[in-house]
Formats: sequence, C-alpha cells, structure tokens
Amino acid sequence: MDPLAKPLRRQLEDAIFKARGKDVESPPWFPVFNGERINDHHLTLAEKRAARAQLAEGAVR
Repeated sequence: MDPLAKPLRRQLEDAIFKARGKDVESPPWFPVFNGERINDHHLTLAEKRAARAQLAEGAVR
C-alpha cells in the first residue's frame, strides 16, 4: 500500500466503524459500550434469542 494512502485509509476506517459523539444514558445498551457509538457491532444468535425470551416474559421494558 502506498505510504501516503495509509493515513487516509485509517481515517476512513475510523469513520466507518465508529460514529461521532456520545450516546445518552437512557438506552439499554449504554453500559455495554460505555456511551460510545459503535456502528459495527453484531449480536450472536444466542444473544438475540435470549433478548427475545426476556421480552416475551415481560422482563424488559
């Protein structure tokens, strides 16, 4: 890779995977990311099923 392109690529990667600013404290995912806005976070199927089960039980609101 061209040495001059490396800094530009790094800036692009940062822009894609992390949004600017901080998140408010009200959403349930705030403690998971400590207020950082992460765009490229994917839950496992087990995590999704557990969340759906909690929602069906009425535990999450």
